Amino acid sequence: MKLQKILFLIACMGIAATATFAEEAKFSVEGDTLYYNTEKPGLNRSFVSLSDAAHFRSLLNMHPEVTRIDLHSYGGDAEAGVEIARILSDFNVSTVISGECSSSCASIFMAGTKRTLNPGALLGFHRPEWAVSGLKSFYDRRKDDEGWNTPFEFAAWVNQDAMQVAAEVLGVYLAAGVDYSFAIRTLRVPQSDIWYPTRGELVSVGVLSPETLANLNPRLRPVLPPSPTEEVLQLSSLY
Repeated sequence: MKLQKILFLIACMGIAATATFAEEAKFSVEGDTLYYNTEKPGLNRSFVSLSDAAHFRSLLNMHPEVTRIDLHSYGGDAEAGVEIARILSDFNVSTVISGECSSSCASIFMAGTKRTLNPGALLGFHRPEWAVSGLKSFYDRRKDDEGWNTPFEFAAWVNQDAMQVAAEVLGVYLAAGVDYSFAIRTLRVPQSDIWYPTRGELVSVGVLSPETLANLNPRLRPVLPPSPTEEVLQLSSLY
């Protein structure tokens, strides 16, 4: 019996270690850059989660040479994004997007002292709100602890929670110096949609650092004369 308990504990420790490793796999440090990628295959939680906040704090303390955070994430927990943004604000780091940074990842991006969107990268916004798929399971799991006697009491709590988180996200944007009307506009986008503003819009409202436009190197291609087939097509209204 004792041996079975020992084996059970070893198995549990193995599962916990695997989960921790899967979470840490979102992070990597190369030179002065900390890469954060929630879209890697095989992750235990392939989204922005509260456990990621502890990894950010630990890695930034362990690697004082890190001055830049490279982000790639489609989002996740809105409160986690706000918490990670608070942690990054304690460090003098810039943020850069080389792939896509949307939803709660946008809050993390705003914490950079300098914010850069690489050519072809995407920054997406929508308001934080509860996913329908998670409401019932959360209610069933927490109703006794929270004292919710009816789903209507839970609905009132959800409304209050959503408003509080939206206010926290708005606070992150305003602290970053983003135009107020733009920040409010991001909260009007439903959770089922994503709004990708243009680079010009992002610079004009203070989301991107002003010099990011000037520092982009245009990628030029030679202008070749049209082929005989193209000359024929150009005469067609369908071309």
